[in-house]
Amino acid sequence: MPPQPQAPPPQISPPPHPGPAQGRRAERRVLALAGTALVGVVSVALVVAGLLSPGAPRPSATMDAGHAAMPLPATGEDGPGPPPQPSPDPGRRAAFLHRLEGIAPWLVPEEGTAMRRSRATCRDIRQGKSPDELVSDAQERFTDVTRQQAGEIVEAVREWCPRP
Repeated sequence: MPPQPQAPPPQISPPPHPGPAQGRRAERRVLALAGTALVGVVSVALVVAGLLSPGAPRPSATMDAGHAAMPLPATGEDGPGPPPQPSPDPGRRAAFLHRLEGIAPWLVPEEGTAMRRSRATCRDIRQGKSPDELVSDAQERFTDVTRQQAGEIVEAVREWCPRP
């Protein structure tokens, strides 16, 4: 049998090439998106670096001369309200933290949090709350303590908390 002629392979034409105007528009769009992303990343990096630097200035009570003065929120645990309660002097603070370590050692590594909570307990003492309320509030305020431990914490706070 004579060889049969084969059909020529179909010609595949390349996809239409965008014209010069379309290509430039697409390039501009890509560059604009890349530039916007870069600005965003750099902005976030600068903000994070500023917040994490040890010498970073703390926010002031006013934003600038064009804005009305806004007081900073109170540093107490419960947010705005009465001014923060007195803290123990350095010697009493060390003694309090040592005693707290004997009561609930897991609280001491977060010293700032422990002191904020103890100042809130001091505020409760100064407000004249009952012993049961003081212990209940301390048990809620301090992480994972029993009622007995909360009572011991209240007594430790009483040692440095000024009487009303």
